[in-house]
Amino acid sequence: MKIFLLDKETLFRDGVKSLLTAAGHSVNCFLEDIALIEQVISFSPEVIFMEPMIFSGDPNAVLISLKESLPGVKVVFITADEKHARIVDAIQAGADGYLSKHIESVDFFEMLERLKRDEPAITPAIADLLFKVLRKRPGDAHALLTEIERKVITHAAEGFSNAAIAVAIGISENTVKFHLKKVNQKLHTTNRTEAVMVALQNGLILKSGSNNYP
Repeated sequence: MKIFLLDKETLFRDGVKSLLTAAGHSVNCFLEDIALIEQVISFSPEVIFMEPMIFSGDPNAVLISLKESLPGVKVVFITADEKHARIVDAIQAGADGYLSKHIESVDFFEMLERLKRDEPAITPAIADLLFKVLRKRPGDAHALLTEIERKVITHAAEGFSNAAIAVAIGISENTVKFHLKKVNQKLHTTNRTEAVMVALQNGLILKSGSNNYP
């Protein structure tokens, strides 16, 4: 498989690359900050293992951008940060897996096999954590939307165009459209007007007209 590693920790990155290369995979790594995404796209990987903390902005927006540019690519977050909310947000944003950097090599290769079978790369420990988190808040409307989705629908409620939302949040207009599509899917609505109404009714966004959101 063609695999790209996005991680600034040289020792960790080189160790994973050595393991994958020894197993016969073609591997490329993070090189420099400049034109980082372009480096990944030009390599045309099948799988991307990404440390979300490598980016100063929203890593979920980067994930979405990569998936838009590389149809069919599998993107897996691999990090020492196992905060519940971030795991849930990553999965909701479309991540194909979420792994701890403490994972054993044999389990890591099992996760790679799962990706080949179009299965999520999630260890039993992470799956159990997700189950417990979601089970605790089944009626929590805020759990439906990710942070960036709430930002998008909040701006939409204030009458912002897609282009204006893109500028305000710092993402592309196509990414705004992607998030609005996801919001419609999650709220079972067909357009942004319906989505805004449902979001307001369920307390997902404020009615104040400010840029605040729950």
